[in-house]
Amino acid sequence: MRLTFVCTGNICRSAVAERMTRRGLQDWLPGDADQIEVGSAGTAAVVGSAMHPASRRALENRGVPSKGHVAQQLTEEMVADSDVVITMTEEQRATVLALYPRGLKKVFTLREATGLLATLPPVAAPLAHDGESHARALVALLADARRNRVTEPGQDDVPDPIGQPAQAHVEVAQVIEKRLGRLLRAFVQPEFAAELWAPAPVPHRGQSSSSSSSVKNAA
Repeated sequence: MRLTFVCTGNICRSAVAERMTRRGLQDWLPGDADQIEVGSAGTAAVVGSAMHPASRRALENRGVPSKGHVAQQLTEEMVADSDVVITMTEEQRATVLALYPRGLKKVFTLREATGLLATLPPVAAPLAHDGESHARALVALLADARRNRVTEPGQDDVPDPIGQPAQAHVEVAQVIEKRLGRLLRAFVQPEFAAELWAPAPVPHRGQSSSSSSSVKNAA
């Protein structure tokens, strides 16, 4: 399976998302992280540039390696070869789809994808017997759920920290980290998806219904 993150310059948001994903896969798929190819690119990339220093520090302060990133321009071939494309803004999603219109069912903004995940009805998980088929089936479910989703312009955007103080890069990294955690685990850990979608148990008489699930605290 191939997952591609997209922002504008490929030196902040998409680069951060790529590195966080690589680290997450090492934790959640020990020994099998290479089953998922992860990359990033920009719609107007600062080609050949390293990650923005403030974004790099935001990553390293979370214990996520940042060295070695080289910004690259998004191409039609990259989109075609990806199973999922995650953009940081609605405008970038539109740019990706203009480049590759057939990608409609696999291109989402990060906020959109996690919002859709939260709306999925309880299903029997895993969605398939092998991990890659499960992930692709989940992408199809998200695409189907999008047909009924109504949003305000810009609601699904992760803001661009370029030109902002270092704290803006920290806050963007926090947003990406929070959104990515649950989405990626649902993709790569079918048993986690099963927990996400399991119907809430009916409390017995005298049992509080407000007890919190450990899933709510995950990623």
